[in-house]
Amino acid sequence: VSLNYINPNGKELRTELWSDDYSFSKDRCDVRIGECYMKGDLNHYEIYFKNEDAECKLTLDGSVPSWRPEGGHILFGKKDYFAWLPSVPEGKVAGELITKKETIKLSGTGYRDHNWGNKLMILLMNDWYWGRAKIGDYVVVSSYIYANKKDNYKATPVFMLAKDGKIITVGKSKFDNLNYSLYVSRQNPDGTLDPIFAQTGIGIYQADLVYLNEAMDAVLAPNGLLYVAGHMFDVDANVNKSFVLCIDEFGFENTLFGDNAYVFSEDGHGIVYSCIDVDSQGRIVVGGYRDDVFFAQRFSADGVLDTSFGEDGLAIMAIGEETYTQSYAQDIKCVEDDNIVLTGFVAIPSMMGKYDAGVCKIDSNGDLISSFGTNGYIIDIPLGAYTEMALSVDVQPNGNYIIAGHNELYTSSENPYYEAFVMSITKDGEIDTTFGEDGYAKLAPFPDAENNCHSIVVAHDGQIFGTITSYDHG
Repeated sequence: VSLNYINPNGKELRTELWSDDYSFSKDRCDVRIGECYMKGDLNHYEIYFKNEDAECKLTLDGSVPSWRPEGGHILFGKKDYFAWLPSVPEGKVAGELITKKETIKLSGTGYRDHNWGNKLMILLMNDWYWGRAKIGDYVVVSSYIYANKKDNYKATPVFMLAKDGKIITVGKSKFDNLNYSLYVSRQNPDGTLDPIFAQTGIGIYQADLVYLNEAMDAVLAPNGLLYVAGHMFDVDANVNKSFVLCIDEFGFENTLFGDNAYVFSEDGHGIVYSCIDVDSQGRIVVGGYRDDVFFAQRFSADGVLDTSFGEDGLAIMAIGEETYTQSYAQDIKCVEDDNIVLTGFVAIPSMMGKYDAGVCKIDSNGDLISSFGTNGYIIDIPLGAYTEMALSVDVQPNGNYIIAGHNELYTSSENPYYEAFVMSITKDGEIDTTFGEDGYAKLAPFPDAENNCHSIVVAHDGQIFGTITSYDHG
């Protein structure tokens, strides 16, 4: 264990402790070497150092949540990997340092991360850059990694930008008692509205003066811009249309994006943008359905349609056999190598009104990856004999994809009952049977009722959080 301290005058204390008495926890951060220790839980850490030269006791409390790039793993070839978790991208440090001559009170900002892998970094990487900065309210953690020659010096950029720990919500609001408008709110960490955002903490937006403007999904990009996938409906003209709205950090429409902050779907084809994400190059990727079939589009960071993606900017995924005519993407995730995973549900022709859960994976060109599942998709998920819907996707620390949704249970009641499910799928589309029970976790906290899971997120420490809603038919 080493301790290095430089005072404001530039005088340095550098000392070490070596000990054969040590312990390491496999379940959490809890390390002891001699009398020295470090322990914590991603939010609060305690660090203690003691030898014959000095004694130092510190606390580190995160002010920016722990974070990892995608699944936190960078692959080199097929088997080797390097993992990185910035447990505390930025936090507050307090404590004291006791030397033979004085006791010094310490306070300031701190950082903690953790690296691991199955090979030494020097054997995997040719070189790398790493940086961290705090500028005003902004915190930046970045790196640029080059693989070795055998992996063609493949570059992996990593960038995190955080500001204030704010909370953003999106939806629709009938604020004028006539029409629905898209709304975005931003709260402070204590739940109060942030008046810096849209002057009141709540922004109201209309893509057009029609009956319905609603947010379907949103993503906060590393550059601080908020991209919202929305949908509007003109009752008088009986026209549906989808759009992407770009909002700046102050809650105002970013008119440098697209056409005065908006990009719109083409006319016709019943296009719905139901989900949105940003890839490693800052490009906006939307998913949903067109003519009742899975589809995706990609735009540049300034809102220009990427015509190299799919066919003239449109990637349409025929999920299942020819008899599967309808499919509806509900969530999207940009994963390794800017590949894209979409989840949703697919109609079962032999059972009117019933659906199979559907998952597909496309490459950065918009083409189905044939090695994933069956020809690029999975629909034969053995959850039950009735309706199944895969409504959310995220990435685990090991690189697997976590899929969540709900499936219908048989009941003699005229009203359907559902149980929520969570499952883990490998990058090749195989069910990870080590997860849950044979690859599944099934949840029904509301007995004899609907248990609908629409959203899930994998935390930076690998824990899985989701929402389950219910409805009382009685």
